[in-house]
Amino acid sequence: MIAVRWAKWPNLLWLGITAVIMMILAIMTVRSATRRHEKRIFIQIGVMFVLGLVGLVASLYPVMLPPDITLWDAASSRSSQQFLLVGYAALLPITLGYTAYSYWLFRGKVRESEE
Repeated sequence: MIAVRWAKWPNLLWLGITAVIMMILAIMTVRSATRRHEKRIFIQIGVMFVLGLVGLVASLYPVMLPPDITLWDAASSRSSQQFLLVGYAALLPITLGYTAYSYWLFRGKVRESEE
């Protein structure tokens, strides 16, 4: 079922582009690892993760569960989604701020201490 969706025209284009970008990023990550470019590796792996999610969604969209249940049928009511949106809108900046602060606090490389 998924292979049929991959072979259809719009998905074939997007998944083909995604696969090519993933291969390029994999090669760049190996090269960056041999040259010890840690920041580049971090960014490249993050982009590869996002592209993997894009490929997964493109493979399953719009039928996420059994074939007769679409994403729109499985979604909760509009009022529930609006309620959750308020919570996400409040917590997302806090989470991003804390993550940025922790990355800033622990920035730099760890050095071995001489004993």
